[in-house]
Amino acid sequence: MFSCHLLDVFEEREILDGVIKDLNNIWMDTLGVMLKVKKWESHVSSKITNQNLNDIIIDEMDDYDIYIGIMWKEYGTPTNGYKSGTEQEFRVALDNFEKNGKPLIKFYFSKREFTSDFGNVEQYVNIKNFKNELKEKGIIKYYKSIEEFKYILFMELSSCIKDEFIKNSGD
Repeated sequence: MFSCHLLDVFEEREILDGVIKDLNNIWMDTLGVMLKVKKWESHVSSKITNQNLNDIIIDEMDDYDIYIGIMWKEYGTPTNGYKSGTEQEFRVALDNFEKNGKPLIKFYFSKREFTSDFGNVEQYVNIKNFKNELKEKGIIKYYKSIEEFKYILFMELSSCIKDEFIKNSGD
């Protein structure tokens, strides 16, 4: 599982780790299923190179079955012709899905309020445009609180496990 997010959703990232731990405790012995979250901070090796950071991340994190994107008020910084690294990582995942049927792509947007002095109108416009594009593809969910995010994530990933491993085990 590849987790794509910026620093403004740090709590959600911690929730994701906890949900994965809970699901592994439930399903690992029964089904032999173990989910593992890949994050660039822990799964990309340290090296000095002329490559763009996002290219390194994409090169080293190319094998995953589920892509989880999380966004709130930051869109990110431009990279390689994309408006952000998050967008680039999403487009790579989408391209892989269209070619290979995987990864399963899930994107979550926070509806938590933030102060009007947030300041960066361009970030807001980019997020709004990105959300509208993803809505057309039908692959997004919204949450209003950390608790709701935890619930949605747990239910959706449980459903993924059920659909992938329990339904297919009878084949």
